[in-house]
Amino acid sequence: MTASDTTHLLWTGGWDSTFRLVDLLLVKQRVVQPYYLIDHDRASFWIEMRTMHTLKNLLFRRFPECRTRLLPTVYKDIIDIKQNASITEQYQRLKASFQPWYDVGAQYEWLARFADEMGFADLELAFEANSALHTHSLADALQNSLVLESHGSDSRYRLASNPSNRDLQLFKNFRFPISAMTKADMQRVSERHGFDDLLERTWFCHSPLWGWRVPCGTCRPCRIVREEGFGRRIPLVGHIRYYLLYWTRTRAANLKKKVQQRTHWRH
Repeated sequence: MTASDTTHLLWTGGWDSTFRLVDLLLVKQRVVQPYYLIDHDRASFWIEMRTMHTLKNLLFRRFPECRTRLLPTVYKDIIDIKQNASITEQYQRLKASFQPWYDVGAQYEWLARFADEMGFADLELAFEANSALHTHSLADALQNSLVLESHGSDSRYRLASNPSNRDLQLFKNFRFPISAMTKADMQRVSERHGFDDLLERTWFCHSPLWGWRVPCGTCRPCRIVREEGFGRRIPLVGHIRYYLLYWTRTRAANLKKKVQQRTHWRH
C-alpha cells in the first residue's frame, strides 16, 4: 500500500460521508483514512462518534474484507487546529458575501485550517447535490465552480482554478466526490451493492432531543432530510415539532404583513 492508494476522507457518521466511505471500501476497493474533528459545542458530537463505532462494527461483520482497507480513524479536537489568519479572513469574506441569504457554517473555516495544517491537497468532503434548500447557498456557488478530475478508477470534483467567487479558494485543498449525487442516488447505489441498511443507521440531527438519539425535526439537517423525501427517518415527535415551528413562523409572518399593511393605510 502506498500513499497514493489511500483516500483521505472526513467522516462524521452521516449519510453522505458514510456512503462515500463504504462505496470506496466495498465497491472501489480503495484504502480509506477517515478523519473526525471534535467540536464540543456541537450537541450531537458524541452521538456521531458512537454512530461511527457502531457502523464500523456492522461493516466489519458484514464485509470482513473491508477491515484491511479501513485505517483507524484519526480524531482531533478543533481547539488544537493551528490558527491561520489568512484562512480565517478568507472565510469571513466568503461568509459576508452570502449574507443575508445563507449562513456559511463556521466548520468550513476550521476544516480549511485542518487541511492546510495537515498538508492535504485532496481531503475529501462529502458534499451532496441538493437544490431543495440551497437557494443562494454555498452548495450552489461550489457546484458552479467545480471541475471533474480522474482519481485512479474513480472520479471526483475539485475547485476550478478561477472560481466564480475568489474566496471559494477556501476549498482549494478539498475534493468533492459526491457533489453530483443526491441522497436518492446514493440509496440506489447502496441497494445495488447491499449496504443500504448501513445508511439507515447513520446520524444527521444537530440538536437531538433530551440529549438522546431522537432527531429534533427542526434543525437544518432534519429539514433537508424531510425535503429530500426521507421523512421516515424522523420520529413522530420531530414531525410535530416541525409543523409547530412552521405554523408559528407562518402566523408571525402573516401578523407582520397585516401590521405593515395597516401602518401603510394609516399613512
